[in-house]
Amino acid sequence: MRNQFLTAVVTSAALMFSQQLAAQPNNKSPGQASTKSSSSQAEAEVEAKVNIVWQGFLATIRRGDVAAAQAYVHPRSPFAAQLKQSFPQMQKRLADVRNEIALSALYGPIAECDMIVQRSDGSNQFYPVSFVKEGQAWLIKSM
Repeated sequence: MRNQFLTAVVTSAALMFSQQLAAQPNNKSPGQASTKSSSSQAEAEVEAKVNIVWQGFLATIRRGDVAAAQAYVHPRSPFAAQLKQSFPQMQKRLADVRNEIALSALYGPIAECDMIVQRSDGSNQFYPVSFVKEGQAWLIKSM
């Protein structure tokens, strides 16, 4: 049930993202080839999908709902156990995290991303977050 819900959310968001991309003017004359490679398009789609998962995860953390947060984490990852054990600290640690992450590398079913944390002095600090694709859903593997 959890995977079905996440798959539906991610599929819906990917469709919206694809429609937004298609609606953007490309300023090319008819017949002119696109300069965007298929790999960068695939990376943009993955980045959109993992950002949706990330935003949902952050929302559950901020609500204090550990059970809902677990739905965004791969159940066999060491991070799943960490999340249960250190949820209060996780809430404090993620309080200042922005609602986006940036894809840094894509290795098939593994997406390596950077979590952006804005420090009190206004500077940004980056921390790694890994996602793994299971079926059609992207789940947090580690952070």
